[in-house]
Amino acid sequence: MSGEDRLREATVSCLSLRVSPPSSARVFALPFYVVPVEIFTRGMLIRPSYVRGVVLVDGLSAVATFLDGTPSLEERRLRAEWLPPRLSVREAEIVAQRMEAERGRSGFFPRFSRVSSVHVREEDVRLVWRVWFQDEEHSVIDAFAGDRVGEGDLVSLLLNGAFSSVRKDEIP
Repeated sequence: MSGEDRLREATVSCLSLRVSPPSSARVFALPFYVVPVEIFTRGMLIRPSYVRGVVLVDGLSAVATFLDGTPSLEERRLRAEWLPPRLSVREAEIVAQRMEAERGRSGFFPRFSRVSSVHVREEDVRLVWRVWFQDEEHSVIDAFAGDRVGEGDLVSLLLNGAFSSVRKDEIP
């Protein structure tokens, strides 16, 4: 699929923009899944805890990030190059659950006596878009975070992300 085939205008739900792209900028829309999770943790040496949060899963590289609050979303009309997601909704759920399980294993004491149950409702998972744009200096700006990266860093992120860590044969 060439760049011209991916370039189209659409009204979509996207992560709120901290920086708005100029009208003349080249805009890229990358797929992300917003996965609400409920985590119940119990163990021999800790009190039971219940946490609600959101895991933001990159639809291209399967990199998951835990957010304490819900990210703000907005409906926006964009003319951009749209990259299709490599993950399905089910795969995004599994990445979020594994990320939370790994997060529970870190710390000073081995967490062999700790059990975390992660619950995700498939109907609450949403596909949203993260907007990046190229400025006049040929650097790429993440409109959600406001961070500036070089073009090579963005290409590296797209091509060599952690997508290889998700094994398709392990997904039910």
